[in-house]
Amino acid sequence: MTRQSPSSSRLATAHKDVPRKERLFAMRSRQVSLAIAVVLVGVVLACPALALKVYVNPSIQTGNYSPDGAYNEGNQMQDVANRLMSKLQARGISCRNSGWLDLGPACSDCNSWGADCFVALHTDAASSGWSSAHGTRGFFHQSSSGWHDDRNVAFADCIVNRMVAKFGAFGRGYDLGTQADYPWCGWNMYVLAPWNNSTIPATLIEGLYHTNYDDVYNVLLSASGRDAYAQGVFEGICDYYGWSYTANKPRPFVSNNADGRLEVFARGRDSAMWHAAIKADGTGWSNWMSFGGSFKGDPTVIRNADGRMEAFCVGTDGHLYHIWQATPNSSWVSSWSDMGGSWPGNPAAAIDANGCLYVFLRGNTNNIYYKCQLTPGGSWSANWVNMDANTFCKSDPAAITANDGNIHVFAVGTGGTMLWNHQTPGWAGWSGIGKDKSGSAWPRNPVVAKNTDGRLEVFAVDSVGKMNHKWQLSDGSWNSGWDDLLGGTWTHDPVLGKQADGHIMVFCVGTTGNVYSKEQVTGGWTSSWANYSGTWAGDPGVGSNGDGRVEVFLVGNDPYMYHKWETSPNGSWTSSWATLGPNTIF
Repeated sequence: MTRQSPSSSRLATAHKDVPRKERLFAMRSRQVSLAIAVVLVGVVLACPALALKVYVNPSIQTGNYSPDGAYNEGNQMQDVANRLMSKLQARGISCRNSGWLDLGPACSDCNSWGADCFVALHTDAASSGWSSAHGTRGFFHQSSSGWHDDRNVAFADCIVNRMVAKFGAFGRGYDLGTQADYPWCGWNMYVLAPWNNSTIPATLIEGLYHTNYDDVYNVLLSASGRDAYAQGVFEGICDYYGWSYTANKPRPFVSNNADGRLEVFARGRDSAMWHAAIKADGTGWSNWMSFGGSFKGDPTVIRNADGRMEAFCVGTDGHLYHIWQATPNSSWVSSWSDMGGSWPGNPAAAIDANGCLYVFLRGNTNNIYYKCQLTPGGSWSANWVNMDANTFCKSDPAAITANDGNIHVFAVGTGGTMLWNHQTPGWAGWSGIGKDKSGSAWPRNPVVAKNTDGRLEVFAVDSVGKMNHKWQLSDGSWNSGWDDLLGGTWTHDPVLGKQADGHIMVFCVGTTGNVYSKEQVTGGWTSSWANYSGTWAGDPGVGSNGDGRVEVFLVGNDPYMYHKWETSPNGSWTSSWATLGPNTIF
């Protein structure tokens, strides 16, 4: 095992014109040709592994001390890496820790494992003695000609932002931003070049200074401080990929059979997809039935032009799968069909003016892709189409069919702006419709619905947890800004429903775990959020019965599937939640 020795790091202090940390970085970079025998710390989740794969590369610089010798960068960053691995695993993200591997072998291992992103964990230094320099920054690769990949900048920025927020609790939340890698070393940043040939988002984080007394003694030497370092990195990775920080309960998806009967779909604790429907005679619900399969995400369901429902969901292998009804209002085909790909999130689906289904997903490259039926209800295109290789998104897409039959797609770009693309009937290309009302990046997924007159309206939770919305004007353009008057404080994505009179309803789980709704009324919205009570860890599914009564579904912590419904169209709701089936499925 090769590490930089304390004596070799001290030799670098003779070069007074280059800060100590940067000199050590340059020396360490030149050790890549050494033969190294290490035990690699590798973790790949056994149940169920996601397509997203994070490579964690902690510092091995045991020669980097605080001036009094109490803090050791290599040892403490190994602890941060272990904490980060635990957080990633708990969220269901595949991860791998390079442990004590040196730079070159770590990058080679990252490539051979097929990581989707790379994060290196370090602390900074300004001198050999105590210094007032402080803060956190993220480095990204930049070529000698000044070129860099914007994904790396966005990745670094997401992580630094969350680390600064976490360190703020210790009084050390100072943001130094993002920066191109050390130009005076004469080397490209090791996480991408020359050994790492993968085009994946990558950053080297310098979290606080081990030459700043307060950074060391307020944060870095405490277990809670190192956990805050790891939590900030974890949340930044989640923000970049548009993931929530906690593994929520399965989100039900509610659809209508051709005859109007509701059918609800959700992933079970066995990772299979389950469904139940209102019986044909209207006397109640069927038993839950399993479609089988092994899934990591939540389903999307849409009706074909002939009325047959078709369900889509991402499997634990990252592929998209679909299954469909053999005939309208009837049974389903016996097995899932594999549509391929490697997808970190959930799909969206819509139907075009010709009656052909489209399904949209964000890929591991953060581009939005689609596949479509070649004829209504028929076979699918062979290949996934990248909607724009130069437009990068961090959220799942939302899709909807406008009154003219053209499909509209929305997603949050990696820069935090809400992006919009639509058929004309060809694709118009992505355009921005703004950040949130305060000018901050959108942190969560958008949803979209049609108003009674056909105008589209988009909803999203902003950077401070308020519910925002933006709507089309009569000419198809958008109102000038986002409106946050729907208010509230939300940590979940909204889900939309429709009243019998066509008015939009917004449902969301609040910070207390209760589920709330707000709905359109003539001339605006209800003045306050209606509380439906309960304590929920996941997001709701919402549908409308054949007679127009809205019904909402949620998986409880017990964990039963629960539902609640309007007793008449546009009317009052049942007083309590009812269970739907046994508590052994979800």
